[in-house]
Amino acid sequence: MYHNEGNLAQALDSILDQETGFPFEIIVHDDASSDATPEIVRRYEKAYPGIVKAICQQENQLSQGIRPDTFTSRLHRGKYIASCEGDDYWVDRYKLAKQVAMLEKHPECDLCFHSSYKIEVGSTSKERVADYGASPRLVPAGEIIERRHGSIATASVMVRSSIIGAYLEFMAGQEDKVVGDVYFQIMAAIRGGGCYLPDAMSVYRYKVPGSWSDSQAKNPGIKLQRLRQRISSHERLDALTDYRFTRNFKASSRHLILKGVKEAGATLQDKHEFYTRFSHYLSVSERVFASLVIMCPWLVHFIRRVRTRASRHLANRAIGT
Repeated sequence: MYHNEGNLAQALDSILDQETGFPFEIIVHDDASSDATPEIVRRYEKAYPGIVKAICQQENQLSQGIRPDTFTSRLHRGKYIASCEGDDYWVDRYKLAKQVAMLEKHPECDLCFHSSYKIEVGSTSKERVADYGASPRLVPAGEIIERRHGSIATASVMVRSSIIGAYLEFMAGQEDKVVGDVYFQIMAAIRGGGCYLPDAMSVYRYKVPGSWSDSQAKNPGIKLQRLRQRISSHERLDALTDYRFTRNFKASSRHLILKGVKEAGATLQDKHEFYTRFSHYLSVSERVFASLVIMCPWLVHFIRRVRTRASRHLANRAIGT
């Protein structure tokens, strides 16, 4: 957590409001924020002794490649771990109870998640994400790897604490430390998939000033770098899982490659180098499309406009008849 003075109290209050039949603790990690975040953390620790435990860094650790999990994992005592970043908050006071019940019912699973709301800062619209259906179900690991129904929000995730050791071992040699949540979810899903609950029980704030999502949106170069690192990480995860999910990792990588070549703010050279590095993942038709996007973006935009107008024309004719 870093520079969350405006949202932190809401996040902590949403956790403290949880109604459960079991005790829980809140471990808060502040990565040397220079705003009022450390003071807020200490205030809650004092107000809720034995429940809130604070880790306040004197020097920023993530900038040195050290993730918060490295520190928080030393204090975990529970059977399960639920996540909530300082920008986000929970909106169902029975969230923890529901997820624990689901994992207790399915001992073959290490992961439980639910749908969430995504709110862009400055906007009043609310988008639902990670909608894997209208009923609780077990989601195969392949679907989670491919993110078939969108990104799973960090604040929606609960895992068995027994997976933490393997996750930290993987991340110790991982070049992309920033999006570790993606790998956290994948590694938790590998053994038995994931337990899904359809209730939207958390809110993900998007493009909070100074946040990771905000920096990504403002810097196309960083976006391509992160995509490159994630695709390389898929190769490592594929090997780690004895190539049981190769098809799923390749599908996810293809999606990321096509996303990268369409990055509007990236330079032609950066796009070309990105495409050259990973083009072997793509089919012939996907390579043709990617080359067109890179070399003739105006043509792709023209084709899209023509298709959109044609679709509207057909829709209007259908309404008229």
